[in-house]
Amino acid sequence: MKLSLIVPTVDRLLEVERLLKSLQAQTYTDFEIIIVDQNDDDRLASVIERHGSGLTISRIRCQRGASRARNAGARHAGGQLIAFPDDDCWYPPDLLASVHRLMVEHPDWDGIAIRGRDDRGALSVNRIDDLPGRVTRLNALRRGTACCLFLHRRVIDRIGGMDESLGAGTRWVGTEDTDWLHRIAAARFHVRFIPDLYVCHPQIIDGFGPAARDKEFRYSMGMGRLLRKNEFPLVFVLLMLTAEAKELSIALISGRRGETPFHAGSFIGICRGWLGV
Repeated sequence: MKLSLIVPTVDRLLEVERLLKSLQAQTYTDFEIIIVDQNDDDRLASVIERHGSGLTISRIRCQRGASRARNAGARHAGGQLIAFPDDDCWYPPDLLASVHRLMVEHPDWDGIAIRGRDDRGALSVNRIDDLPGRVTRLNALRRGTACCLFLHRRVIDRIGGMDESLGAGTRWVGTEDTDWLHRIAAARFHVRFIPDLYVCHPQIIDGFGPAARDKEFRYSMGMGRLLRKNEFPLVFVLLMLTAEAKELSIALISGRRGETPFHAGSFIGICRGWLGV
């Protein structure tokens, strides 16, 4: 079973080099790499030349936007199984072999969702859910991240690509993959969550400083948009807002004032995304 690895990238070099090195070390080798280059220059040419030995790499270009790039890459993919590694992630040596083995052993599965760990081994992506099982519309919020998905070609052929109005490069950041997985689950495809497998990925949001606050606000805007687009019940939205209000209250009561803008931004971001303002 051939795999196609679609890598959207912009403004990164060292991270792309790290990813390519990890792919050179894979114990399963029947895969191709499609780099979707969204840089304005030719910086990636030397990286691919230095680290592409023994790898099958093609490079295409498209306008900026994570969803747009993944969709463009999927149209060029020749594998039966398609994955979407972020340009700043990297793979453990046996990951592709493990994914291939599971898909062969379970031909009724349409894909696999896994987790992420940072360079210290701490959970970084899909870290909320610990239980293996089928991805559903209700748990897709806890199990859906693009860099952790491996999907059979038949899923994309039927469902289509990611919503290009969502994701990095748009106003609604960080929910295009969860929206996609929600649609996949609604179509009754069987994507299996395997928490023991993982990609290596830095922490998406680290700490409570200005950069973290800005990213949390933008991701919360995307979450609010996702909830509205997929018509989540109002009670679910209120429960999510209540949880954020609780975190804000705890930070205030505990005197952790450096955390209060972070949680306030999360609360406001969800509201604005849901309202579309």
